[in-house]
Amino acid sequence: KVLDVHATAPFRIIRAFAPLLRDAGKAEVLDGTTVQDRSIINVSSTSGLHGNLGQANYALAKAGVLGLTKTVAKEWGPFGVRCNSVAFGMVDTRMTQSNDGDDSEADDDAPPQGLPPDVAAMWSSPKMLKMAV
Repeated sequence: KVLDVHATAPFRIIRAFAPLLRDAGKAEVLDGTTVQDRSIINVSSTSGLHGNLGQANYALAKAGVLGLTKTVAKEWGPFGVRCNSVAFGMVDTRMTQSNDGDDSEADDDAPPQGLPPDVAAMWSSPKMLKMAV
């Protein structure tokens, strides 16, 4: 099921939208009209980039999404279709939570894990606010 949800589904969705995205852009190129900007955003994970213990199937699926993204970007780019992927880090979900509930080994010096409070704190820091303006 992991591969179906995280790899096969994005492929099938992109394939289903090909007439609206790629084919429409291709027709614009052939007609010599202005090519409209179109965009696809896939969701990957840092597990697909670096791997993760106990998640070989998930890492495989998310690495596949990255390959799909790069291929679609190269193939459909000439027709005005951008294809990008976001790769989130650790997010607090059922899959990432410990089963035993023991947090005694938690490392207080560990970097933030991408939980909403961590992200909010990061983006509201004076340094980040200064960079955004």
